[in-house]
Amino acid sequence: MTLHTRFFWTISALCVLNPSAYAFSFTTTPPTECGNLSISWTGGIQPLQLVMYPVLKTQMNVSIPMTAFNNGAGSFTFRLPFPSGQQFVITMSDALGYGSGGTTNLLTTGASQGGLCNTADPSPVVLFETSQQCRTFVFSNYSGAGQPVTIDVIQPGGQPFSFSPPIGNMSRWDANVTAGTALLFSMVGVKGGLSRVSPLQIVGATDDATCNKTTSPPTTATVTLTPSTAANSQTSSATTSPPEHKISNAAIAGIAVGVLVILVVVVALGLFFLRKRKGNNQRSRNTNLDLTYDPVARTGNHLYPSAGVPPQTPYTPNNNVPSVIHPSEASDTASTTISGTSKRQAAMTDISTHSRFIVHTDVEHELPNQDRIVELPPQYFERPGASAGPFHTDTSYGSEY
Repeated sequence: MTLHTRFFWTISALCVLNPSAYAFSFTTTPPTECGNLSISWTGGIQPLQLVMYPVLKTQMNVSIPMTAFNNGAGSFTFRLPFPSGQQFVITMSDALGYGSGGTTNLLTTGASQGGLCNTADPSPVVLFETSQQCRTFVFSNYSGAGQPVTIDVIQPGGQPFSFSPPIGNMSRWDANVTAGTALLFSMVGVKGGLSRVSPLQIVGATDDATCNKTTSPPTTATVTLTPSTAANSQTSSATTSPPEHKISNAAIAGIAVGVLVILVVVVALGLFFLRKRKGNNQRSRNTNLDLTYDPVARTGNHLYPSAGVPPQTPYTPNNNVPSVIHPSEASDTASTTISGTSKRQAAMTDISTHSRFIVHTDVEHELPNQDRIVELPPQYFERPGASAGPFHTDTSYGSEY
């Protein structure tokens, strides 16, 4: 996974799990000469950066350490190297783009409270012509900045933007902003060279209003000034709102990222439930068959003695020497009877085991016996391994006279 991919998914997760990241705003403490300036913010996505634009002085870039950001909020304090009476604005940016946190109103540095610092500004001067509505705005004398350059257009209390002019010592920009708009300009070279910030420009009125139908710097950002509880001072707060007739790039990026993440989550859930359903169907087809099931053994059907004749006590002979009483040794024809229990037992025994049968002779076919031989009923017993149950004997008697 590349670094760009990780960064993309990190921002996507933050946008989905923390919607407050879009409500990016910041506040500042009152500025003083060489005094500590504290910045507090809510929302935003790291990395964060401050850009300070002092009028007719060099812009100042301030990188905010990641340790100052905690749970969607943070604060950072640094020394302000501006002299008393210096006018400036502050723009805050995050990972979504330049100026995503908005811009303060025009601030003025207060008197020193004992702090010492170097307030000199050695940067060369860049000439900025006065801008007029829908007229060409000229930048010149920036050859020492390092080509190509990037020009920042800052509207106090509004949304800043930037553009890159062609390489050269002079560039032009069509001022597609309405009359009365206050603007500041600053330039940054590719080698890191910084220009001085322009004076506060008020766009003049003209008879040409055709450019106002296109894009222009938004003017809907508001700044609230509230009394400070620590001293008689004011706190400047800059918050942004969508420009009229235009959706900001940050909002478009946020919407696209949010929709993409939602689609990924839906697809992942669909695959999870589909795989779970296939697993349930596979388990339902794997049924176990009970090959030892014996329905007759569960019914409780057993042999009972004839009516009026008490049951005889079961006799259990020695397993090694079975006892069989034959009705007559002279009998030639007989009927063979195998009980249901013996069939089941025979089916469950090994194939190599020899079956034994008891043959009974029907009384009607028996020849008369003058010796008055009495035939005793056969004795039944369970073979080893047969189903447990009550054992009964056949109590029917036969006699010959």
